[in-house]
Amino acid sequence: MCCVLILAVALTLRSAAAEERGDPPGQPPEDWHRALLRDTRYIFSKRAWLDPPVRRLALSGALGGVALYPARQELREWVQEHRSPSRARFLSRARRMGHGATPLGIAALCFGASLATRNARERETGWLVLESAAFAAAGSLAGSFVLAAERPRDGRAVRVFDDGRGISLDAALAASIVSPLRHQYLSARAGEGPWRRTWKRALAGLLYAGAGLVAYQRMDADAHWAPDAWLGTATGLVMGELAVRARRSRAASPQPAPTGTAHHEGRLAPEDRGPLGHCGTRFEERCDP
Repeated sequence: MCCVLILAVALTLRSAAAEERGDPPGQPPEDWHRALLRDTRYIFSKRAWLDPPVRRLALSGALGGVALYPARQELREWVQEHRSPSRARFLSRARRMGHGATPLGIAALCFGASLATRNARERETGWLVLESAAFAAAGSLAGSFVLAAERPRDGRAVRVFDDGRGISLDAALAASIVSPLRHQYLSARAGEGPWRRTWKRALAGLLYAGAGLVAYQRMDADAHWAPDAWLGTATGLVMGELAVRARRSRAASPQPAPTGTAHHEGRLAPEDRGPLGHCGTRFEERCDP
């Protein structure tokens, strides 16, 4: 519910900003299955992992997981000692952000907003959220197979290439929606006033806090060790960032014009380009190099 409210406020902020700038309605992007194939190829490319933001997130996640592992038993005991029924109820509600229905609901809301506004940006956001969640789920399941850890309440064994829980899927799904929403709606842009920038930072902070609460809930429920919850959150953030970078890569690549779409020869200044790299909200316009 919190994510839906954040998205609604973000859409309102974006619509107000678009009206002030006089942005024209967007045009449909390329077919989703072609876009998914291109994004998947990008994620497995060397270029994607050399991108500084992605590299920093990946290294922070890996190093954090390694650092937490020796203290995982002590962290588990501390969390369980400070557990309370009221906190458990609050965290259980926060865990809904990590349910598989959350990215589906956000995507459906974005697709509905796209139909209402006739702007392709919302539709693009919906696909980004779905892609990010799918990549995060795949990364979490793959990581759980490589390092299969028992649930804390069941034992302490960690096996390699075996069936187990390992990286938290809930934490990965919760974190996977952060980067798409932050880049699409909650990034500060030139010409925005201090109040709008403050609102965006506050909403982005709520998204990160929600992802952190989901990770903590998995430890509070004695379902995952601290390193597994940390790695789940890191996996979601990395995959979300990769999905956004993949979209930027596609936007920067020359695309064939859809049938019946006329190209505009006008060039836009860098400050008029959208946050994902295309010009404003028009997919058919060309940017200055």
